[in-house]
Amino acid sequence: MLIPISHASASQTICDTHVKKGLRLQTQYSAQELSNNSRVLKKIESHYQAAIKQCPDVYANHAQLMTNLGIVYQHMGKMADAQGLFKKVLTLDPNMSLPYFQLAQLYAQQKLFALALEYYLKTLEIDPQNIEAQTAAKEITLRQNCKTIGVQKNDILSSEKMYNTVACARIFKRAQKRFHLTRSIYVTPVNFWNILFDTSSAQLKPASFPQLKKMVRMMDDHPSLKLKINGHADEKPVNRKLEVLPEKYCWSNQCLSEYRAWSVKQYLTRHDISGNRMKIEGFGNSQTINKTNQSLNRRVEIYDLDVSEQQ
Repeated sequence: MLIPISHASASQTICDTHVKKGLRLQTQYSAQELSNNSRVLKKIESHYQAAIKQCPDVYANHAQLMTNLGIVYQHMGKMADAQGLFKKVLTLDPNMSLPYFQLAQLYAQQKLFALALEYYLKTLEIDPQNIEAQTAAKEITLRQNCKTIGVQKNDILSSEKMYNTVACARIFKRAQKRFHLTRSIYVTPVNFWNILFDTSSAQLKPASFPQLKKMVRMMDDHPSLKLKINGHADEKPVNRKLEVLPEKYCWSNQCLSEYRAWSVKQYLTRHDISGNRMKIEGFGNSQTINKTNQSLNRRVEIYDLDVSEQQ
């Protein structure tokens, strides 16, 4: 599934020679043979990198060369490098199907099945006859499902894993419609125990900011995504007037949970995420999940807003 590279002008002879040598080696072997031949892979990488270094004006942003190099990195096990190159290619030429397909494979290997499915579907939008993409997408749609994720106090969830959970139901339902398949799909939230507040307060602790930055990144990367932000409290009663934020007061867990969801929304809006893309709701202590460990009941969770409103 390699894309042949067109030649540049005569002045680029040396660079073109490197590219042709790399491409000749890459097409000489099957994918399985390449994966088991690190020596050949290093030669191919060396040729492509030489062309990029010596002729950056021609090859540094050459979508086809970047795609081929990404495939080489994929065979070498340099998954992050491969992923970065495929994403770069899509900024250069969003109508190329192969980078979408390769990204889908990478996400499937990471068990990020919703993301994999989304990229297989994008592949099929451009190349409807891609049998490999169609088979893989159907397999995921039939055999996988959405799963809730809980992020513990000392962990940070990546923006990709967050999106893979939040957007999962929407992506699977789109695949079901395309392939005329019927099955139950779970609508799954992400529960955050690492978005922290002072006791009896809706003021975000600085320890929350690394995770919230990942949430901003997710929203930036997926501008059509809208969030439902839910706040939850524990069962400890509020028996006095609490100043949960400057000049904002609560007498109940219900009120406290609403302001905690509001604080998360405010953080996102301060980082240029439109408030129109978010809806908040507080549940007080009406949806506790653990009777013996009250700290697990104090949480913020997010859903895909569009999907949650369809339930």
